[in-house]
Amino acid sequence: MKHTRLITPLLAKYEKAPQFPFTDWHEDGVSFYALMSLWDDLFCAAAGKERDTFQATQDVKMDIDSLIFDVSSETLGLRVTVYPESAGGTFHFLPSPPQDGFRSQLGFATDLEPSRLSAAVSLIQLYVSEKPGSEAELEDLDRRCVAEFSELFGFEDFDPFESRR
Repeated sequence: MKHTRLITPLLAKYEKAPQFPFTDWHEDGVSFYALMSLWDDLFCAAAGKERDTFQATQDVKMDIDSLIFDVSSETLGLRVTVYPESAGGTFHFLPSPPQDGFRSQLGFATDLEPSRLSAAVSLIQLYVSEKPGSEAELEDLDRRCVAEFSELFGFEDFDPFESRR
């Protein structure tokens, strides 16, 4: 795992919290805030110096239909979102309509499995450093990331990358 020095202590910190891995985040306030904080810590480490340009895009809610993490950078034109999954995960890159105020979005729907979190760090780093805005840039980044990281993602009964490999 590429980011062991980051992921191992991060998970060790949050594994001490009640209800880890926070699958009840939409019903329990402790799980909700812990999961939100975990993703904030992970994002800040992955985004490096660019993290200060990001701010909350919208308030996340303790609701099963809400994202747990949603930040964007007007300066960079980027947005990163996270939706919690209890088992498995996926990622996606999307172009954004001009009225949204950012050029593209990196989204995750994933659990807290260490190899997926490590991949998420790498994906965030690539996304923030390359700042894809055009459709061609986004497609190229997506193609490279699917080739490198898709085997770490998926669900017991569904491979979200099957048609994109």
